[in-house]
Amino acid sequence: LSTHVTTVTMGYSAGLLAALLAHVYILAKLFGRAQPNFLRSVARMIYGTICFGLLFSVVGTILGGIWANYSWGRFWGWDPKENGALLICLAQIAILHGRMSGWLRERGIALAAIDLMRRSDESSSPAARNVTSIAERDRVTAEIREKIAGDPETAGLFEAALKSAQIFLAGRERAK
Repeated sequence: LSTHVTTVTMGYSAGLLAALLAHVYILAKLFGRAQPNFLRSVARMIYGTICFGLLFSVVGTILGGIWANYSWGRFWGWDPKENGALLICLAQIAILHGRMSGWLRERGIALAAIDLMRRSDESSSPAARNVTSIAERDRVTAEIREKIAGDPETAGLFEAALKSAQIFLAGRERAK
């Protein structure tokens, strides 16, 4: 059991690290201050981190099945935890496949890594909307959206970063 938990935690943590790196990529691109080599390096780090995460997620999931077979006499029972572990592995495979096939480039892999983190979260909590001042947050968000309205790529990056911030705040609120 301890090997399964450690291994799967390393895999999921790698997915979280990939999402963090993706935020670095998106924010650097959003503010336009990064050199192309820097962005390329960050995108390669995201890719490598997802590869690492996939390896440990798959091994951890298989070890979980072995442990379940030893404990309950079944390798796979299609319960929500098992399904969630499978979906995380499949999502990581889809991201890597998209990158290798050329469907996802640097920006695409960054957005996919953030989406993987978002989808791995149990649910988007309404607590994400209860930041200190909702009116202030909405005013600033509307102001930024107005400034970047003419650039669809920047607008997409901003929306992804905004959604990730909401997820982070929701998780922080749940931890209280």
